[in-house]
Amino acid sequence: MRGVLIFIFILSGFYQVSGQTLIRDYKHDLMYFDQTQRLYLPYTYGSYDKHDAIHILITKQHWSGDGLVIKAPVESAFLINQKVVYTFKQDSLTVPISRTFEEYNSDSLFISVFSPGLIPENDLSMKSYIDDENITSDVKILTYFSRTKQNMDHKIIAVIFISVFLIIFKTANQKKFHEINRLDRLFSIRRKEEDSGLATTELATFVNITLISLTYSYIFLTLLNNSDIVNPAGLTAWLPRNNYMMWLALSGVFFMIFFIRMLIIQFFASMYQIDSFSSEHFLFQMRHFTVIAWVSLALVLIVDYSFLGVTSSNYDIVLFTVLFLLVLSEILLYLKAIAYTGYRKMHIISYLCGTEFVPLLIAVKVLLII
Repeated sequence: MRGVLIFIFILSGFYQVSGQTLIRDYKHDLMYFDQTQRLYLPYTYGSYDKHDAIHILITKQHWSGDGLVIKAPVESAFLINQKVVYTFKQDSLTVPISRTFEEYNSDSLFISVFSPGLIPENDLSMKSYIDDENITSDVKILTYFSRTKQNMDHKIIAVIFISVFLIIFKTANQKKFHEINRLDRLFSIRRKEEDSGLATTELATFVNITLISLTYSYIFLTLLNNSDIVNPAGLTAWLPRNNYMMWLALSGVFFMIFFIRMLIIQFFASMYQIDSFSSEHFLFQMRHFTVIAWVSLALVLIVDYSFLGVTSSNYDIVLFTVLFLLVLSEILLYLKAIAYTGYRKMHIISYLCGTEFVPLLIAVKVLLII
């Protein structure tokens, strides 16, 4: 059965309330399920009883606040209307209840936290807050790409936009499109004279970078929402909450990353006295990044809309496929650099450490929980 993930805000470390005003503490509204009576009964706060799950019922009529802040043990399951929608990777999360009412098209939400041996007095806290404008920057917040029907519509529109952009690019400049996306050059490590004429600063190059930036942004947001390996703390609070703006903003970040990569490649190529290889290097990698983008997008769409089902393990497979292709790309780049420049292996390895290996390791460390 397809899982449903709402907009959830993950807070790094302990939740800092200095920028928020407490509205209500729900410690006296907790419930547990009595197996004997087969009923949900009020939990007596202060009894320190152990339960596997604790519940609260929130109604639109009695709700006030911007977010429900929940603290629970790491690896606890978070449920809405008796369906698991999240697993705690940190000890705190915030649920924007008003928007969740809209997502579920309901006037009430039955919220549960499941963790064997849960003692509410020690392990659980549920409080509603109103946000102040000056929230400390130490609190890292991330808005997820939601898996509700409305936001699946957003994803469909994003895919359509990418497809239209691709068609326009191919139609407007078919020659450059095929030069950049030549599949027969993916595994070629020999120097090709016809590639030397392709400039990294051409308009077609930047259009292609824009296209794959939009694609990688879509893929990353989808994996972020569904994979247990992607680290939400790897992004900070600047991302807008609107799904379209979130996607476009992250696309802009990917574009800047590719642009900065081009400058870094030129800098290190000059420093290692292999200036003639910089354009070949960038074009070779851009071809690989483009193919990886299309393969990754296809896999994400297969998982999203096929019989495979929306499970974190399926998205983890997509993520590891991307990582495998990136590593393969680095190996091919190393072989190409050796064949192209004729320099010693250690000289090339030092060059690639600055342009490829170290940035890739930093990205994996920041964005993934491995």
